[in-house]
Amino acid sequence: QYARLNREFLRSQTKDTFLEPLNIGTKLVLRAENQQTDPATKLWEILSSKGIYVLPGTIFFETPEKGEKYLRIALMRDPNVFKLAVNFMVEVLRNSR
Repeated sequence: QYARLNREFLRSQTKDTFLEPLNIGTKLVLRAENQQTDPATKLWEILSSKGIYVLPGTIFFETPEKGEKYLRIALMRDPNVFKLAVNFMVEVLRNSR
């Protein structure tokens, strides 16, 4: 149930951003929608420096460059904590542009 609630919340909070949520199995991945967006590694650095821990897509590909448009988000978290983290993540990414 956490995954469903968190997936729905993440989708609602990223609909007006450059991030596009994709369902891949039981995981949720955010894809940067355009070429002007920082690569996943840069987004990961920005977010982790603010205490938001996501995984860059580069670690999931044999050729890391293929993963530069993706961030993996863990959905199995307490929904209240997840909401705070997603709101903060979206704010940080908007302010980093």
